[in-house]
Amino acid sequence: MPSQSMNFSQRKAVKIDSKETYIQLHACVDSTPLVIGHSVLSACQGGGLIKFNFQSRKIEAQRFYPGWMFQAGILLIEEQDHVVLCGHSLSKKGVLVCLTSDLKHELWKVEIDHGPVTTRPVSLDGLWVLAGTHVVRLDPLTGQEHQTILELPRACTSSPILVQQNDSTMLLAYASSDWEGGIMILNPSKPEKFDIYFDCEIGPVHKGIAQTNDSKRLFISDIYGVLHCVDLSTMQLLCSLQVSVCPLSQPTLSAGNIVVGSYDGRLHCIENGSEGGQMGRLWECDCLSSIFTKPLSLQSGDIVVCTTAGDVLRLSSNSGEIQSHHKLAGEIWSSPVEIETDPVVVGLGARDSKFHLITMDNTCK
Repeated sequence: MPSQSMNFSQRKAVKIDSKETYIQLHACVDSTPLVIGHSVLSACQGGGLIKFNFQSRKIEAQRFYPGWMFQAGILLIEEQDHVVLCGHSLSKKGVLVCLTSDLKHELWKVEIDHGPVTTRPVSLDGLWVLAGTHVVRLDPLTGQEHQTILELPRACTSSPILVQQNDSTMLLAYASSDWEGGIMILNPSKPEKFDIYFDCEIGPVHKGIAQTNDSKRLFISDIYGVLHCVDLSTMQLLCSLQVSVCPLSQPTLSAGNIVVGSYDGRLHCIENGSEGGQMGRLWECDCLSSIFTKPLSLQSGDIVVCTTAGDVLRLSSNSGEIQSHHKLAGEIWSSPVEIETDPVVVGLGARDSKFHLITMDNTCK
């Protein structure tokens, strides 16, 4: 299926003012945007993809794939300067397309019979793609399938991550969304089977996993409102904390602490604690509506969080006090990214079919 031009009119598709810029796309924008240099890429569930220069405030390039729905985050393969988009077709097949980062050239596109691709692939000696309940390895240069790994022993709805062992071996970690919970580990060099850890100790996980910068610990939030800390060197569960009675968002690390949202609309800052120690509560803030997406830790240290009511909030990481509040017309399922630091500008998609650039100052209105 060939891509088509979206024929955007700059005047109609782009709105610019001092506080907000938005680009109108074809459908809900749920995927997390990707920043490359002075540009940002955003894709929608209507098959549209745009590259927008946030300095000149102009659309640089665009693509349109009719009948394809992009929901997973966009992957940048830095070695080749390529980007990969994932999603599903109307027939519920998994779809992937690889483009040059300027979007001018389409390198390959494939459909996968195993099921929709709803999470971003992992690049490690190939592209590891979660399609339905199967993990498929693709050649990043051609899109050809190397091998189909064993079917996942349990369902997974969140993005996998790479974890590094003490001997520098890289593993793929998948969080189970089945009722038994647990973490499924795959060694790409020995892809015969998955090893399951924390069986029934960690509840079903519907959001992503956070990893410390030193690759020593994982923080995992489950649908029972519990935050778990895992030691990667020993694969031991260090501690767990009942943060909420509602499901939690994906956690993020900020100034050595963990920040996680809840479906009840509260944002929680949790003390990381010393290695092997217990997690403790530092502060929480009522953010007005359910938090589905991963909070963003700004370079300044503040936190940006988005809600399903269209609220975009900037909070102090020290106290949880709201510094800035912006309101959008649609639900927000897209995790925000930092575009500029002074003043702070964040980029995110929303279910109003727009990609937004929002200036987040320190004055709450």
